[in-house]
Amino acid sequence: MTTTAKKARAFLHRSATENVGLKLVALVASIFLFVILRGSEDETRIVSARVLTPQQNDRMLVSDVPELVHVTLRGPLSLINGVRRDGLSEIRIPSENDSAFFYIEQDQFELPAGVEVVQIEPSAIELAWQPRGEHRFPVDAVIEGQVAPGLIRVGTAVDPARVLVQGAEPELRRIERVHTRPVDIRSLTVGRHELRVPLMPLSDHVDYAGGDSVMVTITIEEEEGRRTLEDVGIALVGTADVVLRPDRVNIE
Repeated sequence: MTTTAKKARAFLHRSATENVGLKLVALVASIFLFVILRGSEDETRIVSARVLTPQQNDRMLVSDVPELVHVTLRGPLSLINGVRRDGLSEIRIPSENDSAFFYIEQDQFELPAGVEVVQIEPSAIELAWQPRGEHRFPVDAVIEGQVAPGLIRVGTAVDPARVLVQGAEPELRRIERVHTRPVDIRSLTVGRHELRVPLMPLSDHVDYAGGDSVMVTITIEEEEGRRTLEDVGIALVGTADVVLRPDRVNIE
């Protein structure tokens, strides 16, 4: 080994073994300083806030209200991470609001000093109100298929026969009857069959108030046949001397 190589090896050995404690302290301090500086740098992040729609007895919102509003924040990373961890405060639309739009402003959010709102999407929510109502409508059972040959469906009953529907009054006026989901009767045999059947879904702004299913009772019997016997003679049993009129009949 040459003298230069020996010197280089000795230098590396001293660098790795001398003042180990000081070097560890310097490393920890460097990492700590990096974290501090990194946390103080401005970053941009998107945080979501939940939207709460108002509930009223006499009217309801029929416009599309988003479940979440996305807010772009800018500020020190440590502060933004705190906001993301705790979450933004919920956005509550006032129930007495009669405006056509509800505007979302920066001051509706509780943010730490040093964090600012860059963008809100959407920044406005359309508000369309309609009067709320309720009505009872008759229920029709939708039957699908036919019973097996030789059988006949003699009865179909729905319980309850009428159901309560609540929602936007203009939507209720468009409804005349409600229907069940199709009931397939091709596999039914002779007897009385009670089936719990879901109701067909309604439009977005109306819904069933007392449950979305009904009991459908279907009665199946054997089919009756008919045969006609024509010009059948009538005979008297016994010895009495009588005359039969008519003495021939048709039998069905």
